[in-house]
Amino acid sequence: MALGPAPELPVTSRGRWSSGPRSGLPGLHETAGRTVLLDEAVEALMQCGGPDATYVDCTFGHGGHASEILRRLSPLEGRLVAMDLDPAAAQSARALSLSDDRLEWHHRPFGDLLQVVPTAQEVAGVLLDLGHHLSPAEERIRGFSFLDDVPLDLRLNASCGLPASEWLQTVSVPELAYVLHQNGEDWDPPLLAHRLAEAIVEHQRRIGPFRSSLELVEVCRSTKLGLDDRGLHPAKLTFQAIRAFLNQETEQLQMAMEAAMERLVPGGRLIIITYRRKEATLVKRFIRENEAPDPRFAAFVTPERLGELFPLATTSLPYACTQVCEPIRASPEETARNPRARPAQLHVLMKEERLLDPSESPPGLGLTRRPLAEQLRKPVALPFKGGSEE
Repeated sequence: MALGPAPELPVTSRGRWSSGPRSGLPGLHETAGRTVLLDEAVEALMQCGGPDATYVDCTFGHGGHASEILRRLSPLEGRLVAMDLDPAAAQSARALSLSDDRLEWHHRPFGDLLQVVPTAQEVAGVLLDLGHHLSPAEERIRGFSFLDDVPLDLRLNASCGLPASEWLQTVSVPELAYVLHQNGEDWDPPLLAHRLAEAIVEHQRRIGPFRSSLELVEVCRSTKLGLDDRGLHPAKLTFQAIRAFLNQETEQLQMAMEAAMERLVPGGRLIIITYRRKEATLVKRFIRENEAPDPRFAAFVTPERLGELFPLATTSLPYACTQVCEPIRASPEETARNPRARPAQLHVLMKEERLLDPSESPPGLGLTRRPLAEQLRKPVALPFKGGSEE
């Protein structure tokens, strides 16, 4: 059963569905100040269900988005399910749930969304904020900082998996190069990933395990000759890549997007705030792979080709994903107030019903798509002549 359109309620200076002043967590005004695209995200999230629906905040963090959602929810019908793997987030969420019984808390990664939300639960919106909301002090405690002499950890939850210092002792050069290249940014050349991997493994062979983050920083700095053509700290992308691998960030995002589309009601919104080019690329790829097939193409391409152009054509899923608008960026005022917002992009995805004739199978159902490499072919180069000679 789909929820109806959101009622048109009076618009306040903070947006629709305002039920009162901001409240909730201690220090909320400081938390809200750190929260990126707060009003834009909550406004888009609640477009389908309004104040009487159920929403899921998959990345509770410091509770900025969650507290604003609760402020806009109705006191009786509205409900918020919140998740996060971070122990600090768990402490804040439990404190908030004691004062507001509309909040249901789960100390789990957002990839577990399918297990947290029961099939019968109607969800009008799901929010994913992919930023790591750690203060400088928290970064030092967790071993995330590449500016301080702290143990090299990089895990969001210290009770899960191995710290980076131990994991680095278990990997080969090809494995480490793969992680650095795949989890860094798209523009980082593979050769640099291989050089860094060789240098890191050699450092461990000569000196032993990394005892602090600054040891790894020095290896990155010397390998890159202290330079980074994007103006970044020379160790930033290396730390980022190892952190993404240890916390399975790519896999978690893919599972969460798939689960959200399955649990949302038709018309429900999936809001994703990305900060890295790699994350934005994954979101765009998910949209393209789950768009409804364009019927105009069926008139002039084979069913096999239609399945390659629109992968959803090879399935019988009763729903599709559509992009509501271009990614939203923070205003100049917000980026001046909160520099973390500068690279942020807010993606608004919507679940829509897919019209399938129950008496007919989709034309591409069950067909196997060719690998992308087989769908591309380099053309023969044309003769090129430049200049003139007397």
